[in-house]
Amino acid sequence: MKEFEVLCKRIEDLRDEMIDWQIKLTAVPALSPINGGEGEAEKAELIKKLLNEVGITEIQEVRAPDLDVPSGIIVHPGAGVKEDTLVNALLFHFPEIKGIGSEKRPGIVHRLDKDTSGLMVIAKTNRAYLELQRQFKVREVEKKYLTLVKGKMPSMEGKIEIPIGRHIRERKKISIRTTKPKEAITYYKVIEEIKDFSYLEVKPITGRTHQIRVHLSSSGHPVVGDKKYGGCNLEIKCPRLFLHAYYLSFIHPTLDKKIEFSLPLPDDLNDYLEKLRYVHKN
Repeated sequence: MKEFEVLCKRIEDLRDEMIDWQIKLTAVPALSPINGGEGEAEKAELIKKLLNEVGITEIQEVRAPDLDVPSGIIVHPGAGVKEDTLVNALLFHFPEIKGIGSEKRPGIVHRLDKDTSGLMVIAKTNRAYLELQRQFKVREVEKKYLTLVKGKMPSMEGKIEIPIGRHIRERKKISIRTTKPKEAITYYKVIEEIKDFSYLEVKPITGRTHQIRVHLSSSGHPVVGDKKYGGCNLEIKCPRLFLHAYYLSFIHPTLDKKIEFSLPLPDDLNDYLEKLRYVHKN
């Protein structure tokens, strides 16, 4: 599987950077855990402590030499999928995470949908795992996504609060039509309107499976490129699901400091956005 080979190469490169304690991590272009005027030595020491307990990786489409990790990678083994997952690659390059948390999902404290690109945090110690798990549970971790949807939103900023769960008939889908609804809250902000499309920043408060996709689709604004929830019938075809986890912040388990990471929109999605702008401008 080509995507898995590329993923392994990305993680191998990341491990080399971590071992060498390099300040500039190519896996996280906008790393900003420093809040102050510390010198290089202090920065290096802080990065050492950070990386000792928390590993950062990314999943994104390959469109340029510096974007090495493809979308389409499943986070952990599950039904029908035993190999070629993010966990398999992490265990190969970071064998020390074996036994951290779940046996099938070592180090994993959250996940991304298979076709979603963006940032993830991986715990490298039990202390980090338990603390990050707690932060996710009490909603102290902040995640933001960039997405493109069909249609114009009813307001420039808004809140979607609709319980979701397994679809009453199509069990592989999540839906607002369910016999076991669970609380789901999503905030959105319109960044740009491009004719019949809206480019959004989305902030999920709860972390339900397919939450952003289902909330937007059920509101009449499916995510562009979403084959499962109605975002594919387009004049200009999108290369994949237009959903990217671009921002992640949490309190570092050891340093007790808020750290923030951001990752720009991948080239393939940015190119599609530019194409839409050009077509609807002329």
